Amino acid sequence: MAREIKTVLPGSQSHNRLKNRVSLGTTVKFDILNATKEYAKANNIQLSRIIDEALLLYLAQQGITIEDKEEPTSK
Repeated sequence: MAREIKTVLPGSQSHNRLKNRVSLGTTVKFDILNATKEYAKANNIQLSRIIDEALLLYLAQQGITIEDKEEPTSK
């Protein structure tokens, strides 16, 4: 019997308080995460912004482009 594949996002994030973002769960090598956190702290950049940029660069290398929408600033 074939199993039905369910779409995981964004429906499962309905409990999330984030309006313009979605939480992501994954695993990363210790050394990569530590170096990224150190860089973020030293340069006063949010870790999530670094991850966004890394994913955009990866997608661009694969020939996939998306419109990078400006996130509304909180007042």
